[in-house]
Amino acid sequence: SLEVIHTIDGLKHEIEKLRVHRTRLQNLILKKELNNTSKIDEVINKLENIRELEDLKPSIALEKYITMSLNIINDAKDIKANSKVGDDNEFIFTAPANQPDIECYYESFNSICEVTMLTGRDQWHNEGQPVMRHFRDFENNSERDNNYCLFVAPQIHRDTINTYWMSVKYEYEGSKQKIVPFTIEQIIGILKTIRAIKISNQVFSHLQFQQLLDSIIGLTNGSRHSDDWLRQIPERIEN
Repeated sequence: SLEVIHTIDGLKHEIEKLRVHRTRLQNLILKKELNNTSKIDEVINKLENIRELEDLKPSIALEKYITMSLNIINDAKDIKANSKVGDDNEFIFTAPANQPDIECYYESFNSICEVTMLTGRDQWHNEGQPVMRHFRDFENNSERDNNYCLFVAPQIHRDTINTYWMSVKYEYEGSKQKIVPFTIEQIIGILKTIRAIKISNQVFSHLQFQQLLDSIIGLTNGSRHSDDWLRQIPERIEN
């Protein structure tokens, strides 16, 4: 039987626990729905028109539909958005500044995903050091040795990619990081490929996704500078 709760703080605590449980169940339902190709088409359409959506601000919409994209791409164990959601599981605020936007847990590795609609130099100011800091905190707390950070934006500013280049190629706080930059257009391309794979009754596993991430990170070994690295990423995704 349920304990009688006598305090407001106690009620708030129980409400928060139930919200977490509800979100977990709603995400399981969503994961099944996203196997449907019509749902994949819907997510692609939303990302293609991310600035024109009437029901959500672009920044909130991007967190929502990138979260859905990550659920579509492969067999993740759990994709956890840190955005604030309402009782209907709809995104109402972006993730707080002290947390990654999205946390991703797989059988063989873990990752975070940071998203932004910023494209100018303010992208570097808001998403440079903070992303690397969030990622290092996540790495330190992760149960896996292999951890990645996906960064998604309409386009990657030169100052931002230079900052990540230093972290990937050399170090951040004493050791290298695995940060993989993607444009929204590149995520859409990946989704279209996943759709084709599902139609042909094949499976794209998290291990194949990890190979893609490792391949993009590996490009830094033969790249002379950050622009060189950035230019090679679309071809590697296509391959």
